[in-house]
This record gives sequence, C-alpha cells and structure tokens, in this order.
Amino acid sequence: MKLCSLLLLAAFAVFAQAPTIIIGPHYASAVPTVAQGKPSRATIAGTPVLGFVAGPNALDLRAIVGTASAARLGDAVSVPETAKHLYLSPRQRYALVEQDGSLAIWRLGGAEPRNTLTPIAITASHPDLVAFSPRGEAVALYSRSSGRLQIIVGLPMKPSVISEIPAAAVGDASGFALSDDAKAIIAVSPDSNALFVFNSSAWHSLPTGYMPSAWSFLPNTHDLVISDPTQNVVALLSNVDEPGPAVHIIAQGIGPNFVAAAKGGDIVILADSKSGTIWSVEPKTMVLRQLSSGMRIDSLALLRDGHTALLSVSPTLSLFQVPSAAGY
Repeated sequence: MKLCSLLLLAAFAVFAQAPTIIIGPHYASAVPTVAQGKPSRATIAGTPVLGFVAGPNALDLRAIVGTASAARLGDAVSVPETAKHLYLSPRQRYALVEQDGSLAIWRLGGAEPRNTLTPIAITASHPDLVAFSPRGEAVALYSRSSGRLQIIVGLPMKPSVISEIPAAAVGDASGFALSDDAKAIIAVSPDSNALFVFNSSAWHSLPTGYMPSAWSFLPNTHDLVISDPTQNVVALLSNVDEPGPAVHIIAQGIGPNFVAAAKGGDIVILADSKSGTIWSVEPKTMVLRQLSSGMRIDSLALLRDGHTALLSVSPTLSLFQVPSAAGY
C-alpha cells in the first residue's frame, strides 16, 4: 500500500539461474513540454511496449519500448491537454488523469496512446493519496481536506464509485491498501505503528504488533503482505477483513522498503533501496531467495508482463526480470 514511479549485473554467486538486468539509455536532455501537443516520433508502429516511465515532472511520460533483452526509453509521450497530474496504474494499462475539477481514465494502449478520456464521477478531484489494487482493477482516493476515502471499481473499462468512506477514525493516514475486488481496505496510521481495516461500515484496529513501511495485497485475494524494517520481518496477513486474521512470518532478517506482488501472486518481490538488494519470496512455501544486491533502486513498479520491474531511470534505465516460482 504505500501507493509508483532504473550497469551491468555481476554474476550471482548464490544462484545458478540469474534474473536479467536490462540496460538502456538514459536521456539527460530536457523533456519536450507536453503543452506542445506534438506526438512522439521515436517509436515505430508495432514496437512492443513494456511499460511507461512517469516523471520527474507531473506530466512527463515516456514509453519503455523494445523487448526484455533490449529495452530503451522512447521520446516524451504527448499527454491529454487538460491533464494536471498523472497516476500510473499497476501493469500500466491506463493512467488516472487529474483535470480541473475532475478525474478521468486514459487508456495506454501503445507507445503513443490516444488522448481519449473516460470521465469518473467523483466528489474530490484532487486526491492526496492514491492506492491502486494489485491488478489495477480498483483504486482508493483519499482527500485530507474532506477526510474521506472514495473507492472506484470497474477499471479501466467501466469506472464507477461504489463507496465513499469517512476516514477520520484513522487520523491523517499515511497510506492505504485495496484488494482487487475492493472489499478489503487497509489504512496505515501516520506513524506506521497501527493498521486499520474497514469492515461492517466501520474502521477496526488490526493488532499485528508490526510497523509496516511497505505493503501489498496479493492479486485477487484479501491477503496482505507487510514489511517491518524495525523488526526485520516480512509478514503475510491472511484474510485481513475477517476477525482475527492469521499472521505468517514469510521472511526474517530483512527489512525491505518496497513490496510488490508479481503476476498471479505466486511470487512477492522485496527490495531494499539502502543496500540495493532484491529478494523473492513464495507466500505458499515461504521460500526466500536473494536475487541481487548492490543495485540502484529508486522504485519497484511492475511493468505490463507482471514480472519485469522498473528499478531506476537515472543514471540508466534499469529493469529487473523476476523468474516465476516454477523457474528455479
């Protein structure tokens, strides 16, 4: 839940099968302003799009094009003229577009997406926190000024607001997590020492004894993975919206500050930006593997295939491809 947006990799001494680090150019020159409205010419029709890179400015967007063995950044993508801010969804099939007084869905179908927007009827057009579900099928929007949390489902094809939840009971929350069916909702208190779950029209304390710095639901489940660097543990909370959810320690001795569930949820990717270390853990078997160390890690955003992660854009485009559980 704590809501985004990459050097040659030395041979791994521990594992025979190594993930792939993909090298691509980093464009240090100024990004063309989106106000020009000029379409990108850097990508060729039919070129595979692995995903997108947002930033560093609110309306900067570039496609990651090519293949998993030869990726590069395309030129700046022209965004809708009415856009004020972009929020890239997991798997990057679409983006939430903040406009004056409204939000809309912008479907990212290719390297140069069409500027066709699907409006969403909401009451707060400028969210302070945005929390997507693991597959991006739902999203939670939190407004500090109103103290309310809006839940949107049916993304990206048929977006609709199904509920608007008062969030005053959890204080000025620092983060939220949302399941794909939008039925399990978690709030993290500002000092990260408490979790709350919304159930039966009210917020309830979720006493786990952990102080999470990173979290993610597993796709299509109500199972939440949290990382607590203070205790150096990664825990799995099963069916968090039910009374007394079971707590399983799936990794010990590590305190990653990034957590992401790969496609299907059979693998959870853990990353520590301080040491530059990446691990994978299988929630079912609790098998923990260190995949790499000493890397530049600024983010852990899964791209379209659900197994390739964006780690950094500067000084090079750095991607990391995680093997499936059966790939070991």
